[in-house]
Amino acid sequence: MSGRRTRALRHGALTSLLTGLTLGALAAINLAVLAATPTRPTPAQAGAADRAINHLAVLILLATVIVAVDAQRLLTRARLRRAPGRALNVRRVRQQHRLISRSWIELDGVVPVQRFPVYFDPALVTLDSPTRLPVHGDGALRALRLGDRWVYPSGRVRSAEPPGRLLDNPTHPDADAGERAARSAPLRRQLQVDGVLLAPAPFVGIFWALLDGGGVVVWLGATVVTAVLALWGAAMLGSDPS
Repeated sequence: MSGRRTRALRHGALTSLLTGLTLGALAAINLAVLAATPTRPTPAQAGAADRAINHLAVLILLATVIVAVDAQRLLTRARLRRAPGRALNVRRVRQQHRLISRSWIELDGVVPVQRFPVYFDPALVTLDSPTRLPVHGDGALRALRLGDRWVYPSGRVRSAEPPGRLLDNPTHPDADAGERAARSAPLRRQLQVDGVLLAPAPFVGIFWALLDGGGVVVWLGATVVTAVLALWGAAMLGSDPS
């Protein structure tokens, strides 16, 4: 399987690995705090141990959710490869809503209108609008076939128009579209665009430190966790760097 066909998988795997390593490192730090707590701790040591236990519980919960979501996404999307396909006229619509952009596929001529968000692929940028392509699946999840590429859904089919600013692909994209597709292809570009989602992380860290009663170290840990979760969440939603 070519790298281009597995871009969504590589993006998800990268952010899941980064998140897992971060959660694991913080869990190791908290385990070290517990191991260093004496049998008869001082009040300060006892407070640090209690915080470490709470942090471990949160970290385990987060790790469990990430593994479950990743597994569910892989299994349900893999099934679409075996589903029969039918040729339909489709349009690619780019959505800009708050801090994130996504690509949507709209089924042209279907009543009521059906549309679903997809994981980004550079080929979407140069897609004629409309164009006839095989669509696999007939339930809440659909996948698009672009030659030898699979474009998987990042969400369910819906009839309501997504919120935010919506931009349709041109009927025949110009030469600039090819350049935009090439620029948006590397995962490095993806992470740069998703970096805007890291802005709230320090404020979430402050909130957690105040709630937890910790200091700078707790704030730093909560900020890092929030940041990697934002990158992972963007990958799961199928953020569009074009």
